[in-house]
Amino acid sequence: YGDAMLWCWIATNRKNVTHLLRWTTFYGPIWVAILTATGIMIVVFHAVRRSENKAKRWSFPSTLDESSTENTAAQFERKNTSNQRPVAVQATFFLLAFLITWSPSSLVRLIEMIGYQPSFVLKLCMAIILPCQGALNFLVYNRPKWLFYRRQNPQQPILNAIASFWVILVRGRSITNTRQSITETRPTLEQQNGPYPTLDLKSLPGVDLVALETQCQQVAKNENK
Repeated sequence: YGDAMLWCWIATNRKNVTHLLRWTTFYGPIWVAILTATGIMIVVFHAVRRSENKAKRWSFPSTLDESSTENTAAQFERKNTSNQRPVAVQATFFLLAFLITWSPSSLVRLIEMIGYQPSFVLKLCMAIILPCQGALNFLVYNRPKWLFYRRQNPQQPILNAIASFWVILVRGRSITNTRQSITETRPTLEQQNGPYPTLDLKSLPGVDLVALETQCQQVAKNENK
């Protein structure tokens, strides 16, 4: 094995062979994986957006009288939350962890391949950032849990919140309890603020239930086609 500045690599008498092996067996597959992950994240985002756009067609009947259902529509609108932005942000952080980790080292090897000497600052960035891949993945993976924990404990000081959240991560049982508490949030809110508003179509004036059912069946047929 020969010297590779920070680590070792296959030693050959021809530098072009060394660079070719380095890019075909190491950096090349890494960037293929990064591009593949990028494509997967784009597909996931479009799938979420397509599902939510379909769901919006069923969120509120369009045949209801507007004047008699204004308050109910406003209540439904306030409860309507979109997953498009959280999915996009989480996917972006996931890809940034890859790019931040592998961009400096790839740039160093690319500069070496074309016959130049990388700067000391670039080598230092490579030496510091590359071993941090696991830490970046850890932060990105636990980011949704941290956001949920902060929503449940908004008044807790940040340092205490970090310490408590770390304990939750260390104890697997506590993490499970945290996930289970998501389903317990709604009953708690109902106890504090009263039951969630419901829409009784029969009590609303100007609603033709037969026509509404026919319209829903027609929409379902169009979706199946």
